[in-house]
Amino acid sequence: FPSHDIEGGDYPIEATFPPVFYSKISSKTQVFRYLKLLRDNVDRVYQHRENSFVGTHINVSIGGVTYYNSSKVNQMYYLLIGMRNQPQHRELCNKYFGRFPYGGVYDRGGYLEFKLFNSTTDGKALKRYINIAVSLTDLIDSDQEITEESVFAACELGYNK
Repeated sequence: FPSHDIEGGDYPIEATFPPVFYSKISSKTQVFRYLKLLRDNVDRVYQHRENSFVGTHINVSIGGVTYYNSSKVNQMYYLLIGMRNQPQHRELCNKYFGRFPYGGVYDRGGYLEFKLFNSTTDGKALKRYINIAVSLTDLIDSDQEITEESVFAACELGYNK
């Protein structure tokens, strides 16, 4: 029997790429070259439903940080996944994540994994997703409280970077 990854949909694939310094991300970075390959073969790209547990995961670490405040990570996790049940946030979620978040933020021991973003073949959208994930990581690493307002402010900061 074929196994189904809940995050992979009907045609599961998980493409991962080696870590890259934030300051070194460019169109020559592997992930952006992969997006170009997908765009060049768009007829072979499966379009998933917006509410599928499929999307772009972005992992972020801060040099020298091996421990993130678990309380703040948990607060952000519950705030982000709670947005799925708040139709009033649809417009902002589409702007920042390309959809309602299908996951949240996860502490993976030394880095944070963000499962928020829709799949995309658009390099500019991916760069925005990365900027938003970095901004959310900075919020977790700051002294600022995790609230709906501070999370949306961090998203806006990353979106406009």
